[in-house]
Amino acid sequence: MPILIDGHNLIGQLAALSLQDPGDEEALVRMLVAYRARTGRAVTVVFDPGSTFALPSTRRSGGVTAVFAPHKSSADAVIIQRVRQSRD
Repeated sequence: MPILIDGHNLIGQLAALSLQDPGDEEALVRMLVAYRARTGRAVTVVFDPGSTFALPSTRRSGGVTAVFAPHKSSADAVIIQRVRQSRD
């Protein structure tokens, strides 16, 4: 079963990371790549858009997919859409 994560919510719960750190998203992805290497589980992490306009994007690294929600949307909205479209 794939794992779908709200990245900023998880960062806020981890003592090793801080939402105040400009590199927090990349640090979380590195942690998830290590998790993926140990478990083999598919991981997708979704991040809220930044404060400036940016096009939605998807990046893949070490078996982890990082999705950045489009401007004026949210990670929650992207996650809800993906769950609704999921077959399982």
